[in-house]
Amino acid sequence: MLSEKKTAIPLKRLATDLKKILREQGISLRFVLPGKGDVLNAAQSIFNTLTEKPNRELMLITEGSRVLAVDILDVQDIQAYEQRDTARPARDAYVGMLPPKLAQMMLNFALAPLSFSKERDGVRCILDPFCGSGTILQEGWLMDYRMYGSDSSADMLAASEKNLAYIQEHFKVNPALSPTLKKHDARQEFPPEWKHLFDAVVAEPYLGKPLLAPLPEAQLEAEIKLLSKLYADFFKAGRTVLKENGVILLALPAFKSEDRFILFPETFIDQIQEIGYRRIQLIPQGEALYARPDALVGRELTLWQKL
Repeated sequence: MLSEKKTAIPLKRLATDLKKILREQGISLRFVLPGKGDVLNAAQSIFNTLTEKPNRELMLITEGSRVLAVDILDVQDIQAYEQRDTARPARDAYVGMLPPKLAQMMLNFALAPLSFSKERDGVRCILDPFCGSGTILQEGWLMDYRMYGSDSSADMLAASEKNLAYIQEHFKVNPALSPTLKKHDARQEFPPEWKHLFDAVVAEPYLGKPLLAPLPEAQLEAEIKLLSKLYADFFKAGRTVLKENGVILLALPAFKSEDRFILFPETFIDQIQEIGYRRIQLIPQGEALYARPDALVGRELTLWQKL
């Protein structure tokens, strides 16, 4: 039930000594050490029920000459994440699959730092205008937000409907907040009933064609130019559905080139600011990047506030 981080303490010897001392006092102790690395992973914690009493999971951290013992109170529910991801009925690897954990991060980035006006029932309204198979919709629903989704593809809307029905069947959600779906092209004017309705827009838009190899520089520039037009059209149309000071959290593609990711250029940022937004810097430029080690296309999380 011990994990070790940034310390030269021989952890196994320490645990063995503790076990011996406690045994002399009539107390039974069993310890679990990391299988790989210097910390226990979530699977080890769950399998050994380390966050359930009377068990304890401790992390030892060195800070100068001090050693801190940190009590781990909870770990991520990896089984629930799997159930909301790979077990869903509608998945399409070609179109792309947004991880539920990343969808949660996007919602938290968009909503946590800001104060919003709220609906009469106190529920925040969020739109995903590129809803695809509905991952952001399901995660927002599980977080008790009033979610709306739209997509230009009828097939994608059908996938969202199927996945949301699955979520309602397998998870505790509020039926009164069941997401609303509508067929709509995000580049076009939004329905009049959505005018100034949303506190936030949270979305992963079309990221370009799936890649099997890094793009040559000239082709990369052409792809960014094409996608920039799509995103700019969306930002123009999206102003009408946002409340005053509403925000847009958009995952922009970051393309792998040799040993680094190419982000959207400053000219694009200037273009969106000219439309009537200001960019809120989440963390240092280029560090809000999500990508698997072998990915050719990553996602840069960008946050924008309507002026």
